Amino acid sequence: GFRKNISVHTGKPFETLLNNTSPLLNFLEAIRTSSVKKIVYTSSTIVEYADAKDTRIDGYVWGKYINELILKAFAKETGVDVKIVRYAPIYGPGSDFNPEVSNIIPATIVKIAEAKDEMTIWGNGTRKLQFVYIDDVVNTLIEVSKHKEHFFIIGHSRSISVLELVKKIMFLMDKKLKICKDLTKPDKSTKLVTFH
Repeated sequence: GFRKNISVHTGKPFETLLNNTSPLLNFLEAIRTSSVKKIVYTSSTIVEYADAKDTRIDGYVWGKYINELILKAFAKETGVDVKIVRYAPIYGPGSDFNPEVSNIIPATIVKIAEAKDEMTIWGNGTRKLQFVYIDDVVNTLIEVSKHKEHFFIIGHSRSISVLELVKKIMFLMDKKLKICKDLTKPDKSTKLVTFH
C-alpha cells in the first residue's frame, strides 16, 4: 500500500487513492480464476473517517474504504474467503523517519530530537489515537487467517491524545520544550473506535 502521512494523503488525494486501489485490483484480477481460497487484507481504523464531514479529501482513507468494498464484491462473486483486518496505526522497527512522509510516532521523535526550545504539533492536540506494535500485527494476521469470522479491528484498548504522545516522547527523550499548536495543518477530528 501507499502510506505516507496526512499531509501527503490530503495534498495528493488522487495519487494516494490510485496507488492504494490499483495494486489490489490488479492482484484480484490476476487471481480471479486461480485456486486461491483465502485473502487476508490489512485495512486501517481510519476508514472510520470516510464518512466524516471533512472538507479535505484523504486519499488514503478513501483508498482503504474503496478496497474494502472491492474485496466484499470479489468475495461475493468468487466465493474466496476474504478477511478484512482494520489495524490502528502501526509502529515499531522499520518505521520511516523521513519527516516529509513519516507517520506520527517517528515524525514526533525526529521533531523533538531536532527541537531547541519549542515543538509544534499539527492541530489542537486533542485527537485521540490507538496504536499497535508491529509484532502484534504479525501475530494477529496468523490468528485471523485461521478464524471463521471475516472482519476484525485490532489495536490497543487505550487511546492517547496527540498532546499526550508528544509529552510522553519528550519525557522519554528527556527534553523540555514549549508545545505550540499549528491549527493551519491538517488534523482529524476526535472519533474513537472500540477495539476487539
